[in-house]
Amino acid sequence: MTPLLASIVFNAFNHMAFSGMRLAVALDTIQLGASSALVGFITALFAILPAIGSIFMGRYIDRNGSRIPMMICPALLAGSPLLLAFFPNYYTLAIAGLLTGGSFITLHIVNQQIVGRLSTPQDRSANFAILATWIAASQAISPALTGFLIDHVGFRWAFAFLSAIPVLSLLYFRRKLPRLQGKTPSAKAAATGSVIELLRNPKLKRVYLVSVMFATSWDVFLFMTPLYGASLKLSASQIGVIIACFSSATFVVRLLARPVSRRYTAWQVLLVSLLVNGVANLAFGLSGLMSLLLFSAFVMGLGHGLANPMMNTLLYEASPPNRIAEVLGLRTSASMGLQVTMPILAGALGSLIGVAPLFWLVAAMQVGGAYSARGNWRLGRRSETAKPPD
Repeated sequence: MTPLLASIVFNAFNHMAFSGMRLAVALDTIQLGASSALVGFITALFAILPAIGSIFMGRYIDRNGSRIPMMICPALLAGSPLLLAFFPNYYTLAIAGLLTGGSFITLHIVNQQIVGRLSTPQDRSANFAILATWIAASQAISPALTGFLIDHVGFRWAFAFLSAIPVLSLLYFRRKLPRLQGKTPSAKAAATGSVIELLRNPKLKRVYLVSVMFATSWDVFLFMTPLYGASLKLSASQIGVIIACFSSATFVVRLLARPVSRRYTAWQVLLVSLLVNGVANLAFGLSGLMSLLLFSAFVMGLGHGLANPMMNTLLYEASPPNRIAEVLGLRTSASMGLQVTMPILAGALGSLIGVAPLFWLVAAMQVGGAYSARGNWRLGRRSETAKPPD
């Protein structure tokens, strides 16, 4: 196992603990008799620290290396469910949500930087696709496994299992994991600058705008699909199948990302993904039949599945030297901020204009975004900024 693959698999195991905790914390909060508002608040805590702290953590990783985050974050991921196994109450659930979200996202930023640095320009998109594929696989396995454990052995043992995953993965991979070194004083000085400077970078700004479009589409789909399904008189199992259809498509298409990235540029894949996703959102909002909803959700998942590794590739290639993790952290902060605010905004708009028109608005945004960014179609890998070896 190469250091690059070890880092990707290690990150996927930690993601299993993260995604399992999101489900278990929500169910445990409900089981304690919390109101829907309190359940939503505690669930939102998973995204709050990443939303406000990812840029800072990115700067820290750029300046000081990955050794300390790679040791502390798995420990926090293990300690959070262990805390709930012995002291399940609203306060510990809130603390666990904060620690779990903050520690995993920090670890994920480290891993994205490792993938970028250990890849060549020719295989960077493919390696980011491998990372995304492992994350999709863990996201498909962990909630189902966590739910099974809760039903059959209870919350305490489910939390104990989730606590063991980061510990065992760290013990197994500790000698195989690559370590990013901190920068020299001169490099640290060269890496200074404000977030506004990053947002003024035209290459980064283009990718950030596309990232917001995909994040908005994902959040609207995840939050509004249960409401849309209920308005269509669908059962809970049918709604679950629709969401699972989306997730399965993201996993399947990422298996094809390597040959796709070798034949087409990252911008070409992104523009096609935006267009496909926009059309699928429009069809989803117009659909009333279960078969059409499933087909639209699957096509939507295909568009999302290829977009994420391509955006990571473009962000890495366009980022200023010595500020790679900060650039990735800024994108994470925006995505996590949307996860906190989008359910509130979508719920308010849905009550005013209905659920289906929200999917039409997302479709218009994505199709319009693809049209306005069509000039990037001819941007090839040679036009992107190459990173010097570390």
